[in-house]
Amino acid sequence: AKSLLKNSYHFIISGLFVTVYTQMDKIMIEKFLNETQVGYYSIATGIFGYWVLVTTALTNAARPSIMSQKGNDEQKYLKRLKQLYAILIWSSIAVALFFTLFGRFVIPLLYGKAYNPSVPIVSITMWYAAFSVIGTARGIWIVCENKNRYVKYFMMIGAAVNVVLNAILIPLIGTYGAAIATFVTQIVTCLIAPLLF
Repeated sequence: AKSLLKNSYHFIISGLFVTVYTQMDKIMIEKFLNETQVGYYSIATGIFGYWVLVTTALTNAARPSIMSQKGNDEQKYLKRLKQLYAILIWSSIAVALFFTLFGRFVIPLLYGKAYNPSVPIVSITMWYAAFSVIGTARGIWIVCENKNRYVKYFMMIGAAVNVVLNAILIPLIGTYGAAIATFVTQIVTCLIAPLLF
């Protein structure tokens, strides 16, 4: 149990920071705006959440195949990792493009016309899926390369960026500000923060 905790506490801490930046926006929207705006925003992030389930399932399905190659065939391990990244990123871009073009039809169909204000928010949230999946796939590489200790720092930086941006953008542009703050947070946690380490 001690050994397991020693290897996994980095992910536990990073999970807590992810919770901060995925829920803080809703708390701050309610504080600065109102519950109705939280509802519109929750629809958008809910659709994003469904896509995250799909990409997580794909990552979990690929994980054993990729990890089994580590130590056996380094080239094959890297090739399969790149293939996973390609599948996740390109499919996320396709889904984001779909919601950008057809979200105005999909949202009323799924939730009713009362939720039309969610449409532009969905467009933004689905674009940050392309960055979110990088973090999901990176988890395999992190474990294989024994880089667990860095994960918590990426998420800590991301949580700080998210809270600051929400505090600035929500009062200025409402729920769009929260979506933009999370979009920037995904870029920071998946691309910029890792460069520091």
